[in-house]
Amino acid sequence: MRQELSEATRPRRGSRWSRASLLGAGLSAGIVIAASRLVDWGETIAVFRSVAPFWILPFVALNVAGIALLALRWRLLIATATLVPAGRSFNLLTIGLAANATLPGRPGDIIRAVLLRQAGLASFSQALASVVLERLADVGSICALGFLLLGLVPLPLEVRLALLMFSAACIGFLGLLLLLRRQRSWIARLAPAHRSTPGQRLMGTLLDRLGQFADALGALHDPRRVLAATLLTFCAWVVLTAAILLLIRAFDLPVPAAAAVLVIVTTNLGAAIPSSPGNIGIYHFLAVLALSLWTSDRSAAVAFAVAAHLLSIITHIALGLIGAWAEGIQLLRVKMLAAGE
Repeated sequence: MRQELSEATRPRRGSRWSRASLLGAGLSAGIVIAASRLVDWGETIAVFRSVAPFWILPFVALNVAGIALLALRWRLLIATATLVPAGRSFNLLTIGLAANATLPGRPGDIIRAVLLRQAGLASFSQALASVVLERLADVGSICALGFLLLGLVPLPLEVRLALLMFSAACIGFLGLLLLLRRQRSWIARLAPAHRSTPGQRLMGTLLDRLGQFADALGALHDPRRVLAATLLTFCAWVVLTAAILLLIRAFDLPVPAAAAVLVIVTTNLGAAIPSSPGNIGIYHFLAVLALSLWTSDRSAAVAFAVAAHLLSIITHIALGLIGAWAEGIQLLRVKMLAAGE
């Protein structure tokens, strides 16, 4: 069934390339240019030739399994009386991942929230709230992994500061969401009784939206959903870390298993840095930085980073294409959603 964008959820028309996107593209381009001068590409290609191709399938399979676990987690965080079908949550999640990999501004989360609403599976507020809870769960998990490493690895100062900053932001934002959910009645009381002036109408609309968002956080008050979502989040990141460890072994890098955890931590914390679609450049720099704690073989580290990133991006795009086909969504429609058209 072809999806149409309703007036209620139509974003404002605007430039596809925002300032953050342009800044990110410039940063990615700068890293790529610097790498082209610092890396011995002849040695890097030789490393690729030494890796057996049969490692590719297990790495991709573990990535797909991790995404499937995250899709199951997402459906638990959507505050609907009936859970969204697992297959549809997987399809929409992969469409969002593919959009993040190919479109500027990483619009995947908003796109899948809109598509979830268009499919009649949840309201836009419920979809948006679930995405916010997802991000909090992921940031919390990444920070927890990072702090586990502190007792084992002398992490760079930048990584330690990032862990502290993201942890504080995660705890503070989670507290704000819990307070917002508990004080739902106060939001209604703040809304102006009469909305005769433009200011009153604007205030009333904003408070109405805030109230809808507070209602959509209902998953936080269901202990079973919270526990199940927490377990799925843990399992998903264990599987994704195992995929990185498998690829490290494929490239025969002389690093411990903790290196896979540090790669996961640094590259995912780095996702907050503006960059080009797919996090090109930033991912590779941070992955090599993480591995540099144990190995000085830059060519092997770069080869690993390129392989891990390329295989992940191809997997996301392929799954997104399959998900769009299964949902009957034209790729042009997804692109128009990202552009606000």
